[in-house]
Amino acid sequence: MSKKKDKKRRYGNAREVAEKRSSGANYGYIKIPKDVKMFTPEPETVAVLDILPYEVTDENHMDKIEPGTLWYKKPFKVHKNVGPSDDSYICPTTYNKACPICDHGEELKRDEDADDKAIEKTRAKFRNLYVVKVRDYDGKKKFDKKVFHLFDFSDFLFQEVFETQLKKKEGFDSFFLPDEGMSLEITFDEGSFGGHKFPKVTRVDFVDRKKQYDEDIVDEVPNLDEDVLNLLSYDELEAKFFGDDVSVSKSEETEEEKPKKKDKKKKKKEKEAEPEETEEVTKKDKKKKKKDKKKDDELECPYDHKFGKDCDKFDDCADCELWNECKAEKKRLKKEKKKKKNKE
Repeated sequence: MSKKKDKKRRYGNAREVAEKRSSGANYGYIKIPKDVKMFTPEPETVAVLDILPYEVTDENHMDKIEPGTLWYKKPFKVHKNVGPSDDSYICPTTYNKACPICDHGEELKRDEDADDKAIEKTRAKFRNLYVVKVRDYDGKKKFDKKVFHLFDFSDFLFQEVFETQLKKKEGFDSFFLPDEGMSLEITFDEGSFGGHKFPKVTRVDFVDRKKQYDEDIVDEVPNLDEDVLNLLSYDELEAKFFGDDVSVSKSEETEEEKPKKKDKKKKKKEKEAEPEETEEVTKKDKKKKKKDKKKDDELECPYDHKFGKDCDKFDDCADCELWNECKAEKKRLKKEKKKKKNKE
């Protein structure tokens, strides 16, 4: 006769899992509400969208919109390529809160020996989130016209294009109103960087809506200020950034553990400041290598600015994938100009 093991079994909570399942799904840093989908356009397509407003509840809304006002977008900031897994996370400064990645970036900026790539990695990118109804789409993907969709896009690649092309046209002030608004016809061309293709907005037009909405639809629109953006705590985000997957709350830290966190920052800082090349190379060899690389692969600004000369002069520099190369070129041009002046 076998003896029964004195073991306490732990069973899963069926109700808890069911509630999580019904509440929606995660899409990276976005928590998708129940019965809502994501609108993810493809390159070389045209979409007709109705942007619908939500009632602002965030007292620190980045557009300075007062709570209780109906507004059409949720601006936010994102840190990309965070930690070993290169994930993206919401920057807490979106909600006027302290951010460990931004704090680390400020530390690096004060260090004259800090690597530009390390500094760039701490910069947050500006994006906007919209609630839309997809009225028409000519791509391969199928989008349900009956449900709300969340449209998440770069501020520079969509919002700035949209405002530049349409802010002076009639209807700009009221395009997002449910009962008397306008549809947006958006042309997505193909952009590419590093072999990766992505949809790039090149044209936005106002078109008459085929059907207006009842004003009460606002009560059904997901509130973009409440539980849609997946915001981590300071300690959780810090753990992700420094490669530690286990988060520790400040209240649980002992006085002995606190210095360890500082040591970790110091090690990270030292690691980022190390040159990428492990072989000992003379300064002359390095300059030759950079010169040869420039000849083989001439780089151009993807936003039609002057590569190297206009670095950090425009808002879209914050979203540019070639910021490191552009910054390096700016330094090279500055040194070249200084040498030329000294010779004269």
